[in-house]
Amino acid sequence: MTIAATVRIEDGKGTKIRLWLPLILLWLLLPVAILIAPFSAIFCLIKRINPISAACALLGLWNGLSGVHVEIQSAKANVLVHVV
Repeated sequence: MTIAATVRIEDGKGTKIRLWLPLILLWLLLPVAILIAPFSAIFCLIKRINPISAACALLGLWNGLSGVHVEIQSAKANVLVHVV
């Protein structure tokens, strides 16, 4: 399960910024997700998509984020994102 993301930003001047983002805070959006769920289910039924399969796909996507490592390098800055 995805727990946290580490973000490191370095600019060309040597300034480094490190952020540790606890992704568990996304659970605070649970009330919004509960409000959106009926509309999502209706949309799935209109488009003839199984709502259970759609929910399982979203959970699989969330669980698949664990271990993602993204590096972006340019002349002005370097950005590193690592999901634990």
